[in-house]
Amino acid sequence: MKQRLIVFCIAAATLFSCQKPCQHNENHAGDYLHQAVLWYQLSGEMQACSHQAFNLARTALEVNLAADTCSLPKAIILDIDETLLDNSPFMAEMSINHREFSPELWEEWSKKEAATALPGAIGFIQYAIDKGVEVFYVSNRMTGELQWTINNMRKLKFPEIQAENYFLKSTTSDKKMRRDSISQHYSVILFVGDNLGDFSNDFDNRSSNFAKDAVDSLSDLFGTRYIIIPNPTYGSWEKPLYEKDGPPKHEQRRSLMIAYDNL
Repeated sequence: MKQRLIVFCIAAATLFSCQKPCQHNENHAGDYLHQAVLWYQLSGEMQACSHQAFNLARTALEVNLAADTCSLPKAIILDIDETLLDNSPFMAEMSINHREFSPELWEEWSKKEAATALPGAIGFIQYAIDKGVEVFYVSNRMTGELQWTINNMRKLKFPEIQAENYFLKSTTSDKKMRRDSISQHYSVILFVGDNLGDFSNDFDNRSSNFAKDAVDSLSDLFGTRYIIIPNPTYGSWEKPLYEKDGPPKHEQRRSLMIAYDNL
C-alpha cells in the first residue's frame, strides 16, 4: 500500500511542480483523473467506504442466507476491478502521462499482476466461503487475462477460487448471460460491484436521467441485495456523456462541466 501511494505521489509532485512545461502541454487526455485518483489512493474516506461496503455485505449475506428458501445452493456474484482489486496505479499512470484508456495499455498493466486488494475484500470472500456460499467472479476482464488475474489474487492471499468460477469477458461487456448461467444452478443471494451493470440490466439506459430513476425505483435493493463500491474514476455512467464523432473527450468533459456549472 505504502509503495503504491509513493509511486503516485512522487509522480504527481513532479507533474504539478513543473508548472511551466505543463502549461504548454496541449494534451489533456487523462487529466480528469488527477483528483479522482488522489481521492481513491490517499483519502481515509475511500478506505472507510470500502470497509463499510464489505461490513454491510456481511450483514446482507447473513440476512439473505437465512431468508432464502430456494432449494438451490447459495452463491454470491462479485465484480473484480475496483470491487476487489484496486487498479489505481494504472489510472495514475494514465493521468500523469496524459493518456486515455486503451485495451493495449490495460493488457500491459494486467500482465504485471500488480493490483492491490480493496480494504475488507479478502475478509469478506473468506467469510462467504466459511458460510458455505459459492463465490463467482463476473468481470469484464478478457478471458485471456484469466491466469494473470488468478495469480494477482493469489499473491494478495485471496481465498482460492476454482478457475471455472471466473466468468470473464469473451465477446460482450453485458454481464446478463453470465449471471443467468450461474443462476440456473445457484440461488444468488448477493451482488457486489462498482457499476450498476454488475447487478442488473435494469440500469442499462443511462441516457434516461443517467439511470437515476431506475436506482430510485429499486432503492430497497441497495444495501440488501446490491452492494456498491465507490469508484469515481470510470464506469458505464460515462457512456451518454460523449459524442463518438465529436471533439476529443477531454474537450467534451470541459464543455460538460461548464454547461452543468451554468445550470
